[in-house]
Amino acid sequence: LGNIKIQDLKRDRLIKCVLELELKDNRGDGYETKTKIFGILKDILKFIAIHGLIQDYISPLADLNFGDICKDKHTTTHHRYIQEPKRLKEFLDAIESYKGSILTKYALKMGVYTALRNKTLRTLKWEYIDYTKEIINIPKEQMKTKKPFILPLTNQIKAILKELEPYKIGQYLFSINSKIMSDGTLNKAIKLMGFGDDTDFHGLRGLFSTICNEHTQEHGLSAEIIELCLAHADTNQIRSAYNHSERLSEKAKLMKWYNDYIDKIRGIK
Repeated sequence: LGNIKIQDLKRDRLIKCVLELELKDNRGDGYETKTKIFGILKDILKFIAIHGLIQDYISPLADLNFGDICKDKHTTTHHRYIQEPKRLKEFLDAIESYKGSILTKYALKMGVYTALRNKTLRTLKWEYIDYTKEIINIPKEQMKTKKPFILPLTNQIKAILKELEPYKIGQYLFSINSKIMSDGTLNKAIKLMGFGDDTDFHGLRGLFSTICNEHTQEHGLSAEIIELCLAHADTNQIRSAYNHSERLSEKAKLMKWYNDYIDKIRGIK
């Protein structure tokens, strides 16, 4: 944007700046990153207007969403994940022997067994866990889809939680000094373990999807259940509005099958 006073920044200049960003990441076309940058910029200008930091200031982006200024179809970013069983076992073993923060280690383990999104996992609170009902009940505020999500507890996930409890500091499972774990922590740990070229944290979701879809004859569950376990938004708006069924028993069955599959890769019987 250059050395320009905020009150002199016009809408067209701001939009052009975001759309013409050259990003170092060569995966996809940067649509998601540009969306986030636009959102941050919009929030900053909104903050200035709300708090009166500039007298009579009105944000030129107040009534805009990124989709309004960038309607072109964009290339989806494909996250890397490990497909070869031997390499996957090496990755899982590396997590078990991770020498960094114990909370990072357990967050990685939970990521493997739950396939939760990075942010959802990092913002998990102890109050969401219900051992009686054997679920993690995540409110809509914590979800990308803005809908509540119920994840069944498997024996493996419960074991991780029990091991994690002695390190409990605050309300979050993976709290660092009672603050939410940094969004780059898990990907940094994966790189430090030597697997940065093989996968990133989001790739654990791709791993879950691929394995479950390739073994439907073994677990006997549909692609719809796989998508429900991943908390993917239903693209059919009418069906999404009326389908309130969590299908918990089927989700629990799939999560158990997948967790057992991961244990087999690790060599645990």
